[in-house]
Order: sequence, then C-alpha cells, then structure tokens
Amino acid sequence: MDNKEQDYRYAKSFEEQLTIRGIIIGAIGSIIITTSSMYVALRMGALP
Repeated sequence: MDNKEQDYRYAKSFEEQLTIRGIIIGAIGSIIITTSSMYVALRMGALP
C-alpha cells in the first residue's frame, strides 16, 4: 500500500452538507425504518 497523501474534501458549511440527495436518502431510510417498526408492532399486537 502506498503512503500517498490523499486529498479528501469535507463539507465546510451547512449548505454543503444539506443536499437534495441527502434529504432523499434520509427520507427513504426513515420510511423503511418506520414501516418496519409498524409491521413488527402490529405483528406483536396480533399475537395472543
């Protein structure tokens, strides 16, 4: 492995961190987690 200096670019401001792509990925992830939790809760409620 080469010990080259790699140039990483980090977001410096809030505007660079909050992008449309990030919002879409976050919304999809939230929907998946919410529906999964609702499914598990409903299944547990249906058990005797």
